Amino acid sequence: MAIDRVSVTPDGKVLLSLPEGHDQGGALVLEPMEFTRRLTWHIADPGRHTVHYHGAYANRPRAPYRPPADEGSPAKPVAGPAGEPKPSSRASWARLIWRVYECDLLSCVRCGAEMKIVSFLPEPAVIGWIVKHLAEHPPPDRFHARAPPAA
Repeated sequence: MAIDRVSVTPDGKVLLSLPEGHDQGGALVLEPMEFTRRLTWHIADPGRHTVHYHGAYANRPRAPYRPPADEGSPAKPVAGPAGEPKPSSRASWARLIWRVYECDLLSCVRCGAEMKIVSFLPEPAVIGWIVKHLAEHPPPDRFHARAPPAA
């Protein structure tokens, strides 16, 4: 929107001159709050991406591409030296959750100590059995089970 198209009427309303051929006529008169609402409607929330690139145009394409040798052949990924380990460029899931939700899943809620992942349970039947067992037999509160250290 061009700043030249916006002006204030004598009664304090905002006058927006619309381009020719617009479906709402030549001008739009709005209350100041309505004008601000419509103007800021398209501003993305903090941390939200509004433009996404895919394929070879992405920030980190899956494989580096080189242009085809001739017009008929498709682009092929560049192969690295054999036996060389692939560098770990992916952020850990805990760090990604911290960026989005600002909560650290690998720190203890009570004492703040760093926790480690012991195992993953992908089978739903095993998860259901563990949840059922914990509901029937809740574990003791080991955090407060001992006496405080003597000074």
